[in-house]
Amino acid sequence: MKIKKNRRKNILTEGQLISNTVFLMKYIYNQNKNLYFIRMPMILLQAISSFIPILFIRWIFNSYEGKAPITSILIIILLMAISILIVDIGIQVTGHFERIEVDKTRKKVNLHFGKSVMNLPYEDLEKNEIKNFIVLAQEDSIIYISTLVTNMILSIIKVIGVSAIIATVQPLIIVLLVIVIIGKSLIN
Repeated sequence: MKIKKNRRKNILTEGQLISNTVFLMKYIYNQNKNLYFIRMPMILLQAISSFIPILFIRWIFNSYEGKAPITSILIIILLMAISILIVDIGIQVTGHFERIEVDKTRKKVNLHFGKSVMNLPYEDLEKNEIKNFIVLAQEDSIIYISTLVTNMILSIIKVIGVSAIIATVQPLIIVLLVIVIIGKSLIN
């Protein structure tokens, strides 16, 4: 009984998880603002890279159905390849700078945690809760969480973008997707 109560006490609610995540994101922002200014363009470039083939293929099909000459379709294909190349180069460049900023942030966070641990009384360092916090700090969980938040934002942007594209092509597809999602959630 006592073990179950302790386990329930350690489980965070969704509100606490969101609150902790927002706190960590603010903390990382205060440690290194450049990381956010590099990740924003990187998120946009990654989102754009998902939409380029969809938009160009739609343009190619519209040109083909409109009986456009083959040279204009080949030019569209060439433009698609060039735009994909430019976006991929942009992703690689921002990724390089992001790795540099992540390393800087990691060093700043570790320095801050180290100073905080040095200021703790010795008897507090022997407590299991404090030991757990120290282990979590050594595992770079803060950088990992910020990466997960970045990926979540990117996924939301991609879902909204693909939904918008599907809605312009065939709105009935979105209705079918919503029905499938509701059906799966009801079954589970």
